[in-house]
Amino acid sequence: MYRIITLSLIIFLTIGCGNTESWPEFGGNSANTGSTTNTPPAHLPAEKWSFETDDPINSSPAVVDNVVYIGSDDHRVYALDARDGSLIWRFRAKDVVRSGITVADNTVYFGSRDNNLYALDAHSGRVKWSFEAPGSVGTSPVILNNLIFFGSWGNSFFAVDRNTGNEQWRLETGGPVVGSPAISDGLVFFGSWDKKFYAVEVLTGQIRWTYETGDLIHSSPAVGDGVVYFGSRDNHLYAVSTSSGELIWKYEADNWFDSSPALHGSTVIAGNYDYHVYALDKDTGDEIWKFRGEGPVVSSPVIARNTVYVASWERKIYAIRMDDGSEVWSYRANHQFTSSPAIANGNIFIGSRDKYLYVLE
Repeated sequence: MYRIITLSLIIFLTIGCGNTESWPEFGGNSANTGSTTNTPPAHLPAEKWSFETDDPINSSPAVVDNVVYIGSDDHRVYALDARDGSLIWRFRAKDVVRSGITVADNTVYFGSRDNNLYALDAHSGRVKWSFEAPGSVGTSPVILNNLIFFGSWGNSFFAVDRNTGNEQWRLETGGPVVGSPAISDGLVFFGSWDKKFYAVEVLTGQIRWTYETGDLIHSSPAVGDGVVYFGSRDNHLYAVSTSSGELIWKYEADNWFDSSPALHGSTVIAGNYDYHVYALDKDTGDEIWKFRGEGPVVSSPVIARNTVYVASWERKIYAIRMDDGSEVWSYRANHQFTSSPAIANGNIFIGSRDKYLYVLE
């Protein structure tokens, strides 16, 4: 049984008024570029507020109309006032929620380890529909028109009508699909633990092409200018043509690329388990700079105002200059980060494994 605790709708409507910046999904957009014109903190940030859940947070937040949405390992999704952290509503699924949150047209979409993709009313948290997959849903869903796309641990990938929850098509893969998809030019892109990266037609589910790597793919892709970028546990970051599936370049590091890349201008940014954040030339794969933190980088980077924001396993959030890779500032929390940051209205929103959602300003 699903449980919802809802506060006054008047609070929500008051929050939604005015012109505010949004971060509606993982990666900031359906291409997962991780790059935004939103306003980041102007200086070394301080904690604006924090909200404690009952278990670690591995979900990545969405921010829309001054409301932040976040999932938790406590089986819940929370809607909070982005300005002060006050609770608007919370919804309880039947298992852990590690999927990033996607918000569109007053609907909140996310997956759970209870094998369901959920669609909730953004105002009240009430269930509009749920779709049961053959395995845990940990991918952050992505939307194109009336379809929503996501993968599951049940070796499958789905397109579902986002208004009704009716299945449009499914594709069986040779392994779990745990990274979030990206969409561009009528194709949806995703990787699988079967070592393959897929380009699939959004309307039919027909495979356009696949590219096989040397190990499983946990990373989510980013797409820009006819190229899709993704990492693999074979220690490589790949750049592949979206139209043909042909390799353009690959870059080898010392460990896994589970962090998903971000794109800005002529540069691709990606974190690695070898403690580094890498900046590479988008066209050639040549290394521009690398930044070493104090632990593995699992969280995916975000780029705003020529600064890279990324969290790492050793409890720090870093701000890094895009031009030379130098550290601008770092902020230490109480536990590791696997959640990826969202940026809006001069704030950074990120969940931590210490059970807290942090908002820095």
